[in-house]
Amino acid sequence: SETPPGHWFTILNYVHDHPLFERRYIGTGPILDDLEWDVKAYFLLGGGMHDCAVSSWGIKGWYDYIRPVSAIRGLAEMGQCSDPGLPNYSEGGLPLIPGYIELVEVGDPLAGANQQHVGKVKLYTWRGHDFISNPLVDAAGVGWILADNWWPYQRPSFVTPPFAGYVSGHSTYSRAAAEILTLLTGDPFFPGGMGEFEAERNEFLVFEEGPSQDIILQWATYVDASDQTSLSRIWGGIHPPADDIPGRYIGIAIGHEAFAKADSYFIVDNDGDGYFGNDDCDDNNATINPGASESCNGIDDNCNDLVDDGLPLLTYYLDFDNDGYGDAAVSLDTCQVTAPEGFVSNDSDCNDDAADINPSVAETCNGIDDNCNGLVDEGLMLFTYYQDFDGDGFGDVNFSIDTCLATPPSGFVTNASDCRDDIFLINPNAQEACDGLDNNCNGLIDDGIAVFTFYADIDNDGFGDAGITYDTCSNIPPAGFVENALDCDDDNFVINPSIVETCNGVDDDCDGLIDNGLPKHRYYEDYDLDAYGNPEFFIDTCLQMAPAGFTSDNTDCDDDNATVYPGAMEIADNDIDEDCSGSDLYLQKKIFPNPAMDRVTIHMDYQEPFLLEVINSKGQILVSESWRFTQNSLSFDISELSSGLYFIRLRASNGKRFFIEKIIKL
Repeated sequence: SETPPGHWFTILNYVHDHPLFERRYIGTGPILDDLEWDVKAYFLLGGGMHDCAVSSWGIKGWYDYIRPVSAIRGLAEMGQCSDPGLPNYSEGGLPLIPGYIELVEVGDPLAGANQQHVGKVKLYTWRGHDFISNPLVDAAGVGWILADNWWPYQRPSFVTPPFAGYVSGHSTYSRAAAEILTLLTGDPFFPGGMGEFEAERNEFLVFEEGPSQDIILQWATYVDASDQTSLSRIWGGIHPPADDIPGRYIGIAIGHEAFAKADSYFIVDNDGDGYFGNDDCDDNNATINPGASESCNGIDDNCNDLVDDGLPLLTYYLDFDNDGYGDAAVSLDTCQVTAPEGFVSNDSDCNDDAADINPSVAETCNGIDDNCNGLVDEGLMLFTYYQDFDGDGFGDVNFSIDTCLATPPSGFVTNASDCRDDIFLINPNAQEACDGLDNNCNGLIDDGIAVFTFYADIDNDGFGDAGITYDTCSNIPPAGFVENALDCDDDNFVINPSIVETCNGVDDDCDGLIDNGLPKHRYYEDYDLDAYGNPEFFIDTCLQMAPAGFTSDNTDCDDDNATVYPGAMEIADNDIDEDCSGSDLYLQKKIFPNPAMDRVTIHMDYQEPFLLEVINSKGQILVSESWRFTQNSLSFDISELSSGLYFIRLRASNGKRFFIEKIIKL
């Protein structure tokens, strides 16, 4: 196997063999022949790799820094540092991480036949070479092993390098080589934009079966390849991250210094100005080099890839027509203090193709900005003319031109009197005609001509709608119109003055009256739908039959209650007149109110005449009158009585008492 520097020589050879690679030193200049290129390339890379060895191994010897295999096994030998309450505790031990770093417990397959390994630290990791009998077919895989037996992931013959880890030689070599290849080729990218390395399935690894499938490593830049090299030493357990980054920084410095040293042997100073060919942009002219001052000569005097830079620039403008005025659109920036031939210092010409157009020329009536002040024909007398499209001698006020021309151009006139410039027969000289147009352009249509008004007859019944009119100078109604405005419903053919009025709630004959001249019938509202109507609410109509909710009867005394109507069954003593007789049926004997102030009412089922007597507390009869119950009820006045206790007595015609009750007069 190649050493780390040897790997980069194989990468250099890979670059050389790529079909897209061109052997141009630092990516510029001519293509070198194979021998010159190979001498320079191998000299550069070999020198850089030796410098890396000297530097990195000097640092290794100084720091004598530990490798992962020694650190892991040494810490594991001390124990675990996570929990003082667990076996094998030591502040210098390994931290326990469940699933990765744990203690061997009783019954663990790693405990040993005599449980001699119980309490030791175990790791979930690559199991190492003890699990590989035949490298051609075996793979150790990942599992639990004693930390004492941990191995880095590489050949058993390598184990781990027998020298200090800090700094990583791989990181130093690889980064220096990447920097040298970048400088040598003038391009940070591999030829074609991508470098590739294939690790074939079950062929690449020599110490165990693997990889499990073909793997293609790809790097866009040389630095990408270097970075992956550095990381591989961490992933394989040969270096900790602390060894990596310092090595990369050292490699960057060595790569650039080694290239500069080798470059000094490749480059010569032909013109003796003290600058070598790689820095001198014209090594055959001693006045041109990075130390020269820039002058106005169209040459890069100081080799900074800029011509005449840092010098004041003057702008000149093309004077194509040689009238002393330049074109702002065509300019030249130069360090020359005098205008080149064909150029001037001003940009005032507005037409550099015509010598008679410039700021010194007087304006004339020609539709051109002669004096380049941005205005056309300014300062000249203007005339306004109007388009006469129909050629009738009258112009359109909406289309005009202002010009310095003293006579109208073709198609234009001096007046703006035409109201229809697209019709020759319409102008102020035309006669008005009955055609819906303003023929004489006086702003009026069909004026001075008799006007007839017609009315729309939408239902075609011969009678028109006064609301829709059409005024015209024609005495013949247009289609859909008539001369009269007598129709009161022009959407209904059977409604017009010629129709006989019928009982339908409509003004059929358009006389302004509805159902007039027809016999009327009165119907009463039957709100409770008991077939008896409310005498207070009625309608008069020509309908022969009562409309819904009405009846010809008007004897209902409570039209909100369907159980109250003439002839209904009366319920006694409920203060409701169910049969509309004028009062309730009173069967219960009753006198009220008591006490009373003005009147007293008596209810009793008694049909014969009787004598009503009012007796005071002394037994004196104060009132004696003949009465008869009306619908079992009577009411009599006591307002003239003094306040006190009284007896009301009723006696039949035979003198027999059949009712007596005391009352109090208030």
